[in-house]
Amino acid sequence: MSMMSRFVRVAVLGVTLLLGAARLATAADGVVATYANPLDVIVADPFVLRHGDTYYLYGTSAKDGFHVWTSKNLVDWKDQGYCFQKSDGDYGRRKFWAPEVFERDGKFYLHYSAVGRGTSHRIVLAVADSPLGPFREKKAPWFESDKAIIDSNVFKDDDGQLYLYYVLDCSENGDSEIYVRKISTDVTIIEKSDSFCVKPSQKWEGDQWNEAPYVFKRGKTYFLTYSANCYVDTNYNIGYARASSPLGPWTKSTANPLVCNNKDVSGPGHNSVVDSPDGKELFLVYHFHQQLTGGTQRHLGIDRMRVIEEPGKAPTLAFDQPTITSQPLPSGAKPLPAGVSDEFTGDDDDKLGDQWRIFNADKTSWKLSGGWLSIRTQDGDVFRERDDLQNLFLQHAPAGDYSVTTRLDFNPTENYQNAQLCVWEDHNNYLKIAIVHDNGLHLEIAREERIDYKKRLFPAGQQRYLRITKIGDSFSFAASVDGKQWNTLDVTFQASFNEPKIGIGAASPGTDKSTEARFDFVHIDPITARASR
Repeated sequence: MSMMSRFVRVAVLGVTLLLGAARLATAADGVVATYANPLDVIVADPFVLRHGDTYYLYGTSAKDGFHVWTSKNLVDWKDQGYCFQKSDGDYGRRKFWAPEVFERDGKFYLHYSAVGRGTSHRIVLAVADSPLGPFREKKAPWFESDKAIIDSNVFKDDDGQLYLYYVLDCSENGDSEIYVRKISTDVTIIEKSDSFCVKPSQKWEGDQWNEAPYVFKRGKTYFLTYSANCYVDTNYNIGYARASSPLGPWTKSTANPLVCNNKDVSGPGHNSVVDSPDGKELFLVYHFHQQLTGGTQRHLGIDRMRVIEEPGKAPTLAFDQPTITSQPLPSGAKPLPAGVSDEFTGDDDDKLGDQWRIFNADKTSWKLSGGWLSIRTQDGDVFRERDDLQNLFLQHAPAGDYSVTTRLDFNPTENYQNAQLCVWEDHNNYLKIAIVHDNGLHLEIAREERIDYKKRLFPAGQQRYLRITKIGDSFSFAASVDGKQWNTLDVTFQASFNEPKIGIGAASPGTDKSTEARFDFVHIDPITARASR
């Protein structure tokens, strides 16, 4: 399987394409052994905790708290909902930023920055019995300060001593500087003495920001990764420093930046570091901008990083570049199953969630009942700059060529309520066929590439069966009233996706009026070819 593409190209000249007479139970006889960034998580300031055989992802994700996602492989993430949501009595009121979690004596501690009543950012400590939460405030603020503090990171040394790294924010400090202090054994009292780590000092960093510290140790060397420049800037990049003690002094690498933007990735920054499932590889977990022009909207990426050790030299970090092309799964991760057909029988919502990955999940707005998957539309979209479409159900597409078909019960009445069948790479790269109310009932065929959105509208009539067919890099679309006689629509899109998924979803962008979209099934059928006679 090529690292650059999982597609098997099928020549279409001089062959006759034959669809199987009966729908196959599975969509492909293979598995997916690769991934591509961005991953399907809308998050900033990502932090990953590994506990047992499960990874837990936290980040800046909600206005009133934090979500947590889980994964076995660092690639497929399942939204588990809120791990912390503010209550009326909590210290933090707004701007919940950069959460991280550490374990101590069987308890899990969440620390993050938030703005309290009438104050600027401070660090808050919360506690739970599980990395899933629910976390409750334990100490707020965690320690006193007369200046704004953001971006806390806790490092545990080999002797069990905990260290807190944090940022005096430029909003009240002139520039953003990183400091460290020891954490006492009961974790609620931070020793008052602190040590300076780093501040802007290299040309690539500008003169205002060193933030987002993350500390880890290899051998006798301590590594501190950090981000520089403003987080909305395309040049928001990652550097690192080394020390022989967690208290420093820290020496920045002359090879910085370690991670920098390129023609495909803007603003890679605010990272954490984690091992692969078998512990043989090191991964940098980071966010980057959804648009190449920078901005506040960010999503999740992971890429390999290496520690280089040479005799007589200080160890260094090596990172090739942020990627958006197909990469091998993290070592030790099980290959992912390719998509399978689903009749939506039964009423086990959890089982459905295991088969499908749900983009921006909201479990209160979908259900499985009576052989139908019902999705209640909400105000959300993935049109151009928007990324707030909820409950888009996704499965990895099979290798090779295929058709995917669904049947819908959906009758929208408001512009631009829609229900869709799509082939999806990420929320900026997809194509779809949808039933939509667009000054009347229509079929919409659309393709988005970055923020370039192209569409065609066709009369919908009573057509509720939708189909997408892939042959090579060519995608065609059809609709039907009864699932037998098909109307091939006069539009074809060319697309070469890195890691495509098949998806279904529904939304009501621009209106708070909700309606129900019911999906009867999703059928995924491989297409075989044989030479014409």
